[in-house]
Amino acid sequence: MVAACLLTGRPASAQYVAPAGLQPSAARNGQPDSRGASAVLLEGSRVNGAAHGALVGAGVGAVAGIVVMALTPHSDHSEDAIAYVVGATGGAFIGLIVGALIGSTRPR
Repeated sequence: MVAACLLTGRPASAQYVAPAGLQPSAARNGQPDSRGASAVLLEGSRVNGAAHGALVGAGVGAVAGIVVMALTPHSDHSEDAIAYVVGATGGAFIGLIVGALIGSTRPR
């Protein structure tokens, strides 16, 4: 919260402005919200969509990296484990970036 205040230059009480049609769930159904205040504030935001997309992209990228390394022929079989680790790590990193970019265009 302090970082958000420093980045935007506004007081903490003025950080959240509900866009038209998006209200915290407690205001929608009249029931108190049992999630945290941060979950209510981020509902429907681009940050939430980017985070979700990044996590999904990292998982898909890691699996894709492992599959690619399994299908790629290796000359020295003593280094197969290193190839799987590098493939999974590289795939997860690329998937993280691509997933965050795609997820930020679709608010959740």
